[in-house]
Amino acid sequence: MLTLLQNDASFSVRVVKGANCPHGKGPIDNLPAALSRLAIIYGYNLALGLAMEQMFQATNEVIHVRLREV
Repeated sequence: MLTLLQNDASFSVRVVKGANCPHGKGPIDNLPAALSRLAIIYGYNLALGLAMEQMFQATNEVIHVRLREV
């Protein structure tokens, strides 16, 4: 699969460029490293989103309605 993705130069360049975010530990210059960094970022965002979702689940209907309004 990686070989197939690496054959598309336009895709590879865009992924590497996207993975070189300002808060990264260093520059990335290859597709496997870029995909790895993006997976870590995605995993972090997913975990944060799930935690936020769980934090705002109300056990009381009045609180539930108020949270949805906010």
